[in-house]
Amino acid sequence: IFDTASVALRLYTNRLWDWVWQAEVAVNADLEHFDWGRYVNYDLLLWGRYRYSECLGFHAGFFMETGMRFDRIYPLLGFDWTINDTWKINAVFPMNISIVYTYNCYWEAALAFRFFDVRHRVGKDEALPQAIVSYRNNGIELAVKYEYDPYIEANLHAGWTVGGKLRISNKQNHHPKHYRLDPAGYFGGELVVKF
Repeated sequence: IFDTASVALRLYTNRLWDWVWQAEVAVNADLEHFDWGRYVNYDLLLWGRYRYSECLGFHAGFFMETGMRFDRIYPLLGFDWTINDTWKINAVFPMNISIVYTYNCYWEAALAFRFFDVRHRVGKDEALPQAIVSYRNNGIELAVKYEYDPYIEANLHAGWTVGGKLRISNKQNHHPKHYRLDPAGYFGGELVVKF
């Protein structure tokens, strides 16, 4: 069990013709072992959307995870297509792969594909002191989203993982052991307050 707090700062601009760019820095800290050098990791995002037409947009950028001697970078590529006022397809790997049904200006439902990729470090008193634990998985989920633009976004989601991997390595991130995980159910929620 890891008690983690995440704080993110997101900036965006739509000043470029037909482009919207956003950048985000997220700091993920272990609340039980708060140490900037060993128990904190960072997520960095740069994401641009080019409006090709009223119903079609193209996406490009990157997503990077760093910290705890565990670095990964993923390209961000894809498109979104608004079929009509009710249906939309998002195919932006790895951030947003979904089919969205819009009920009204506040409520949406979605069938989505979710990527799980988290990492933590255990305490000094564990069997493998300060080991790094990494969890990677994918899930298919149903979600309900409420948005009171521009202030609040909230969603509830439930889904099923397809079976992922747990990786445990020493504190230098060497000598990893890999464990396969069985499929399992999950649920969760998110609340975003904008100001």
